[in-house]
Order: sequence, then structure tokens, then C-alpha cells
Amino acid sequence: MAMMCVLPAFLLPQQTAEPVKEAVERINKGDFAAAIALLEPHTAAHPNDAEALRILARAYYWTGRTAAAHEHYERTFSLRLDDTTLRLEYGWFLVETNRGDDAARILTEVTSPPEAAAEAQSLLGTAAYWTGDWKTAASRFERALQLHPGHTEARRQLAELRAAIAPTTGLSGAFRSDNQPLRRWDGEVYADWHADPMSRVSLRAGTFHGPDRDSGMTVSHSEIALRRTWGRSGLRTEAAAGIVYRRSSTDWTGRVTLVRCLPRSMQAVLSAERAVYFSTSASFSTTVTRTQFSLMIDRSESRGTIAQAGYWYNRYFDDNMGHVVSAWALVPVLRGTRGLVRIGYGFNYQHTGNSRFTPAAAGSTKGAYTPYYTPRRLSAHSLLAFVQTSIGRRMTATVNGAYGFRAADDAPWFREETDGSLSRNFSRRTFTPWKTEVSLRVLWSPRLLVSLEGGRSETAFYAANHVNVSVSYRFIPRAE
Repeated sequence: MAMMCVLPAFLLPQQTAEPVKEAVERINKGDFAAAIALLEPHTAAHPNDAEALRILARAYYWTGRTAAAHEHYERTFSLRLDDTTLRLEYGWFLVETNRGDDAARILTEVTSPPEAAAEAQSLLGTAAYWTGDWKTAASRFERALQLHPGHTEARRQLAELRAAIAPTTGLSGAFRSDNQPLRRWDGEVYADWHADPMSRVSLRAGTFHGPDRDSGMTVSHSEIALRRTWGRSGLRTEAAAGIVYRRSSTDWTGRVTLVRCLPRSMQAVLSAERAVYFSTSASFSTTVTRTQFSLMIDRSESRGTIAQAGYWYNRYFDDNMGHVVSAWALVPVLRGTRGLVRIGYGFNYQHTGNSRFTPAAAGSTKGAYTPYYTPRRLSAHSLLAFVQTSIGRRMTATVNGAYGFRAADDAPWFREETDGSLSRNFSRRTFTPWKTEVSLRVLWSPRLLVSLEGGRSETAFYAANHVNVSVSYRFIPRAE
């Protein structure tokens, strides 16, 4: 929901101070800095000029100075408590800046005329939608349409919400290869169903084929997951349990996740998971389980800067322990109606207590990670890029990339001793990791989505390729 950067003439009172008129002209030309330079001294000299304060608040917001915008909107509102148009604009600003409780305080008092009340209900629905309170959001949008059936934004978001909670089924296929060598084919089917707007049940089942030491092996897996959003508390929980079956063993998986919404589009994610590891050739013939605990602060659903920082603790079946620290941020540098470009920086650190780098064959000084990968004091600083563009009305193309401009780890190697035995040693190694991913989403209809993705990555030890194809269908109820 974006507000135009041109001020309609009817919003200006007939008697408007000359600096305010000139500031409006500058804003309409996109020169926000000049408008702010005109309005700041004017509002200092005329602290009760509510119209100047309002326009200055807008200019601050459009230039990213949200704290200053909030202060000036609050001053304007204190001067115009009975101005419904200002109340709606201020409420819009509070929703856009994720101040839902403040928005409710401002907007719930808008009860007439019907068009204004509908706009207030739509804005409150948007605030609830963005915090995950879909039940309240649906109720707000429905109320807005009752008040004003022609409210297009409320109708659009209600349709979007109903599509999001519609039962969904799909299937996917993937091929992955790397230089271990590992060739793995995956296939999966899934179904999602919402018992109500706040509760989702997911079922997944699949199979993949990979190598063991002598021949190929097929692994089957299934999982059931329940996700629940707890109203306006901003809390979401998820629990999952599954089974992994192969000819030599059967094992179980599980996951518990707690998500807490935070201000400024951020969320804290706490998770515990037990998984079966299949990322090396040796892990197909040796059962490798991993228990992981993680904590993340995530801001990946913003139209501005997105970022994530987290810590992961891994404990393997053989009591070996590993740690991962990661952080990244992407800032928009180009944004338009049909595309978005972000660039940023990422940092990653990985360390495992005991190495599982072993000789590839008896007496050989060549080695491989068996049965799982164990990085040692690996650190990487990377430049990140994200480009997304719309192709027509139904296709969206995305390119992700990362280039490690400074990276190093402790590289393992074997030395043959005088008695013929092999000793494992470590040397500091620099390397240049990189990865790129390209995806294409095709919305064949409001119900049918086809996604294609491919990519390649190179790290200190591995070079890998992957291709994914998925098709999903939503059973969206027909519009009323």
C-alpha cells in the first residue's frame, strides 16, 4: 500500500503560506530535500501551522526519516483532532511503519462517513495481516467491504488472504550434483490445509536417490507439521515430526520453532531440530543424525532493507559439535514498478570441534569428509546482490548472487610418517567462495504456480549444481 508522492490540490486549504505552496511544488517534482529545507524554518517560526507540519512529516517519511516523520505527524494530529483525512493519513503512516497498536488508537474512532470508516477498517486489516493475525485481518477487510463495497484495496487484500489460507497441494523434483562426486535425485508431494486462518497443517512425503559406497540407494521420508499463530500477541509456533526410511535403517526427525514478531518488521526465531544428514556420499551408507539449536533475528519481509543474523549449534550422532555464526544485509538501490535491485554484505563463520577428514583409501594421502563435512575456523566476507523483475503480468524472474572477497579456513591434509602411518595436519588456506541462483515463477492462473530454479556454488572444498522444478495448486474459493 503506497501513498503517491504528489499532493492533490484539494488537500491544501485555500489560504496556504507561500513557503508551503513552494514546498508542495518541490515535492511534486521529487525534490524532497528542497521541500524539507523550506518547511523546517517555516514550522519553527509557525509551530501551529498544521498543514505545513503534515507536509513536512510526509517529506520526512519519503526520505526515510521515520522518527522525525512520527514526531511531526503527532504534532499535526494534536492540532487537528477532528480532521478525518489527517487521521486516516496518520493511521496509514503508523501501519506502514509497523506501529499497529498506535494505528488502532487513531483509526478505531473513524466511524463516518462510510468511505472513511471503510478506509480505517482496511488499514487496520493491513496491520493485522502483516503481524500474522489473519483472522482479525479477514474480519477487518470484510467490514470495510460492508461499509464500502467499492473499496478495491480491501477487496484485493481479502482475496490475497483467502488465497493464502486456501488448501494447497503440489509436487516438486530436483537434481543435485557436486564434485565428491554426489548425484542425487529428489521428488516430493505435499499438501497444506488451514483448520482456521490461524492454524495450518502440512503433510509432506518424498523420496530421493543417491549413492552409497557400492551402489545407488533410495531414501523415503514423510513429515507432518502444525503451525499456529496466536492472534495479536505476535507469536507463532510450529511443531513437526517425521520418519526417514532406507533399506538399512529407519530414523525419526522432529522440529519445534517459536517465532516472535518484533518492531520494524523484524522477528526473533528460536528453533530446535533433529534431522538426518544426506549431504555427503558417505552419509548414504552411514546413518548421520544431527541435532540443531538456533536463534535468529530476521527482517526478510520488508520492502526496504532486509537482513538476518543468527547462531546455529550442531551436535552430531558421534557427540561432535559445530557452530555457525552468520549475518547479512541487503539494501535496495533501485526500485520501480517492475523490478527491484538490492546489494549488501554477508559474513559467515563455521567451526567443528573434531575433523572428520579421513584418507580416501588405505595408505592414501588424499582425503574426503567421512561421513559428514566438518569445516574448521572457516570465515567468509561476501558481497551480495539480488535482482528481481516482472516479465509481463504472470512471470517473475529473480537472480541471487554472492562473491566471497575474503575467505579462509584451516585446510586438512595428510602426511606420511617414517613408520608408514598417516598424520592429519591443518594449514591456513584462502579461497574465493561464490554462488549464483536464478529462478522463474510463472503464475499460470490465480490457482496454479510453476517455479523453476537453478544454481551453482563453489566453497573451499565443494563445487555443486542444483535444479529444482515445482508445481502447486491452490483451491481458492470463487470470488463472491
